[in-house]
Amino acid sequence: AFTVPLMYDKIVLVIPKPRTDRSIKYQAQKVSAPFTGWLWFVATAIIAISAILSVWFSDRENLAKRRYGKSVRVLRQRNRERKKVYARLALDAFLEKGLFFCSAGVEQDHGASLPHKFLMFGFGFFILISVSAYVANLAAFLTRSGTKSFVGSIEEAIDQNIEICAHPALREELEHKWPRARFVWSDNELNGLVDDYDNKDCEVLAVGRLDDVLDTPLMLDFCERSLVFTESILLETALAFPIKPELAPGMSYWINQGERYEGVRKSY
Repeated sequence: AFTVPLMYDKIVLVIPKPRTDRSIKYQAQKVSAPFTGWLWFVATAIIAISAILSVWFSDRENLAKRRYGKSVRVLRQRNRERKKVYARLALDAFLEKGLFFCSAGVEQDHGASLPHKFLMFGFGFFILISVSAYVANLAAFLTRSGTKSFVGSIEEAIDQNIEICAHPALREELEHKWPRARFVWSDNELNGLVDDYDNKDCEVLAVGRLDDVLDTPLMLDFCERSLVFTESILLETALAFPIKPELAPGMSYWINQGERYEGVRKSY
């Protein structure tokens, strides 16, 4: 028999301390995170199309002479060199439009043709929408801590089919409350939980919160293995004094009296 409960111990999930990714690669990925890969592809395609159209709408003869010192008319007889010049003009225009996109603006050329100005007007509007959407989401991605995914609750452990080391004294209660969970029952009290964890028999543990107060060696073992307590409660167990059945009512009465008038539970 037992007396009335003195306190309740919460059995919680103990997991490896979540790691934080601080690599340069992860920090660089944050910059591109506001847009999906498909959106980046669409933006690149629009830049490329705008570059080709800008070459088509511009004065290609003067443009080729000014930038490369070659005349397109003269090169018409030499098809290979003419293609090379056009390719250079297209590449130059692509880099130029990419620079416009990154700097959130377009060049104002007063001598450009009307079709070219219409093109730049549409491209400038595209830049306005893209930059507004990008900047609005960028802050949320830059403030991410980089903490890698981890099992933080018993529900997640069940969904991911993760094995949980637990004390055999709690077997009936835990299996009744969490029938789908994969528990590994230790044969050597709490120290056996650590041994099973070291042997890779489980990935997380089910341990009472009072153990971090009453069992210092166990807490040192947890610290050495970078194990931390979560707030995921698997079970609440009552702690009471074992006593002879004939003495249980009287002892329970005096415990209640002590708690009510003398603060026995608080001093405990």
